[in-house]
Amino acid sequence: MPESESSAVYARYHVAHVPYAHEVDHLVSLELGGSNAITNLWPEPYAGRWGARTKDAVENKLHDLVCAGQLSLARAQKMEDTNWVSAYRRYIGAPSVATTTAHATAPTTHAASKGSGSGCEPDYSPCLPRVSDLNCADIPASKKPVRVTGSDPYRLDADHDGWGCTS
Repeated sequence: MPESESSAVYARYHVAHVPYAHEVDHLVSLELGGSNAITNLWPEPYAGRWGARTKDAVENKLHDLVCAGQLSLARAQKMEDTNWVSAYRRYIGAPSVATTTAHATAPTTHAASKGSGSGCEPDYSPCLPRVSDLNCADIPASKKPVRVTGSDPYRLDADHDGWGCTS
């Protein structure tokens, strides 16, 4: 991928480009029909329980399920695009401890999941994943600003006005 395209992806998500901290990856994987369009690319962190290697495993699992006729292509694409963490938990289970770090980064998804299902932290709107640590830099621009509706466990609302990640 050209450096200019990679830089555009980082800028789109307001994430600093730190070498070896992220990879530019596909929201909907190529094996499930995703494209190389910038709207389908995001800076995926390597570190943490929900890092790049964890997402790679669910991409492979969803691909296998589609190929086996056990899951529709459209449903698999939607899972990757909106809540791949939920898909991981459903089809694989919990990530291995080996991929967990003390500063786990949040899985960033393309579209906000609706409601407060088991994968959502209930104190925020739109849905933010339940992870050990989450920073505004981990949240895609399409989900910002974040409405803080409860206790603010990620400390996103520094000025306590009910909104986080506003700058």
